[in-house]
Amino acid sequence: MSSEAVTATVGVRRNLVVGSVAVAGGVVLGALDLLGQASLPYPWANLANAPAVWAVAAFATGFWVRRGPVRCMLSAAALLVVAVEAYYLTAAVVLHDRADLAVSTIALVWSVFGVIAGLVFGLGGHLRAERGFWPAALGAALPVAVLLAEAIVLAGRRGYRWNDSTETALIEATLAVAVLVLAGRGARGRAATLALAAPLAVLGWAAFHVAGLAG
Repeated sequence: MSSEAVTATVGVRRNLVVGSVAVAGGVVLGALDLLGQASLPYPWANLANAPAVWAVAAFATGFWVRRGPVRCMLSAAALLVVAVEAYYLTAAVVLHDRADLAVSTIALVWSVFGVIAGLVFGLGGHLRAERGFWPAALGAALPVAVLLAEAIVLAGRRGYRWNDSTETALIEATLAVAVLVLAGRGARGRAATLALAAPLAVLGWAAFHVAGLAG
């Protein structure tokens, strides 16, 4: 077998592995979201159904895939689209909801959001894993920013009064710090990531409002 054929075979196998992991991860993510939302006490039930958590999962997928920005983006998008379907199908099995909700308009809307988020945060994972200092800092800043953005949105619900949304906001802010520590490349990299995450969080906050996810 020629070297070109070997390379092609390895590439096909890698794509099959990546695709399988993305699908399996989506099933787990969607099912855990529904089960966590239905069974966990608040504020953890809010966290189980938080779009920012899904975005971080997409980033983690891109970071795991690493090589090939398109492969990273598509695998992360596939993860989130499958997760949407898994969420509604799990609801049908566990809560006896209508199974046709998996192909409803709302499922389609969430799938579109999943594609967009998957492409953006999958690319972020690739940048963090494979690129130089500033691109890597930008990639790491994306999950930090989305967690901070949603934390701000949650804190603002019901007039900034203390409630389960406020508690979820504190948890997400803590997760943002944890992601910053884990994803930043050393002290200088973390400083650069934080500097980029701050304005991105403002953009994310605006995006939550535009998308109708701030209510």
